[in-house]
Amino acid sequence: MTDTTEQFVLMKCEKCGYTENVPIHDILMLRQLTTPDDTEDHLLCPFCLHDMYRIDSPRFKHN
Repeated sequence: MTDTTEQFVLMKCEKCGYTENVPIHDILMLRQLTTPDDTEDHLLCPFCLHDMYRIDSPRFKHN
C-alpha cells in the first residue's frame, strides 16, 4: 500500500505575521480564480483578513 504525501506551502501574512501551511492543491485552485496580472500566490489571513504570501516572497526580504 502506498500513501500519498500531501505537499504544503508555507504562507505568511504581510500585516500580522501569522504563518500557516497551506496544501498545494488549494494554491493551485486559487491560481485558477486569479487574473493573469497576479504574479504571486496569495490568500486572506484568517485572523486579520490581510493578504498572505509565500514565505519566500520578495515582500519579506529585507535589504
